[in-house]
Amino acid sequence: MFSNKKAIQVLLPVYNCETYIRECILSIINQSFINFELIILDDCSTDNTFEIIKNCADVDERIKIIRNPSNLGIIVSRNKLIQLATADLVAFMDGDDICHPDRLKLQYNFLQANLNIAAVGSSYTILGESSLEYKLPTIHQDIMAHMFIDNAMCNPSVMVRLNELRQHSIECDINYRGAADYDMWLRLGAVCQLANLSQTLLYYRRHCEQESTSNRSRQQLAHLRVLEKLYVENSMPYDNELLAYLIWPGCQNLTYRTLINLGKYVNSLSESQNECTKFNSDLFKHLADIRYRGVCRRHKIKGLISYIATRGISGLLAGKFFGLVFAKDCIFSRG
Repeated sequence: MFSNKKAIQVLLPVYNCETYIRECILSIINQSFINFELIILDDCSTDNTFEIIKNCADVDERIKIIRNPSNLGIIVSRNKLIQLATADLVAFMDGDDICHPDRLKLQYNFLQANLNIAAVGSSYTILGESSLEYKLPTIHQDIMAHMFIDNAMCNPSVMVRLNELRQHSIECDINYRGAADYDMWLRLGAVCQLANLSQTLLYYRRHCEQESTSNRSRQQLAHLRVLEKLYVENSMPYDNELLAYLIWPGCQNLTYRTLINLGKYVNSLSESQNECTKFNSDLFKHLADIRYRGVCRRHKIKGLISYIATRGISGLLAGKFFGLVFAKDCIFSRG
């Protein structure tokens, strides 16, 4: 059914995305790189998604369609696509997002020129009124440093060498539903080199039907379970509650004791990385400190006192303009 002659296969699992799927498909078939096949797996959609896909396939022979006999979910569907793929390179995509016209060309050229890299993603822009651009780290050690806090590979922006996934038996783990892509790229990054292109090659749509929006609690719990496994493997102290405060500061009104404990936890994370060479440990320490400053900034004077009590004057002075910006924000914040 699928061609062995195509340089790239784009893997697109879809379910009930009639509002966005046509625009998504058009962004793929109008790529400047044309030697690809688009494999769409419809997970038993109950709206008009399947009909739209068939209409698109009628006008472009590069589109191949599969349909699950019953609704199996995004993780099983994505793994099924990986198992069916035959091209050397596969590009992931989601049915509600949009590709930059040069995405496939730029990622293909990068992987051809960098044979040591197993997977390459890109920076991305959130679709909407604000059009926020997210710049992701570009080199492997920096990506892995970010991964100890948050996912630094935007899944629908990634192109990966299929043989690396199969050689290391890597696919999405249904036990981490809500953060399965995060877990997958962490496992690949442990045995292969990852990269991101600095250009925005994906326009990522946020809406109420998404896993990340409608199941926020489940996603966060899965995120923490991924980190728990990662921290234990790297002999790092893991504290479920404190790490959650660090990653999602939100608007919680934390007590002074909790802020102090959080600062001490950041110190213990930094100390555990003094001898680490697996990733950019200095960058990780910097990221953890930035997160802690963000929490403290929300708590104004109480946060500033907590920061100095745990991170010290030397930590404060290491900030922008010797910590004056951070201190000013804490003292004069109205938030």
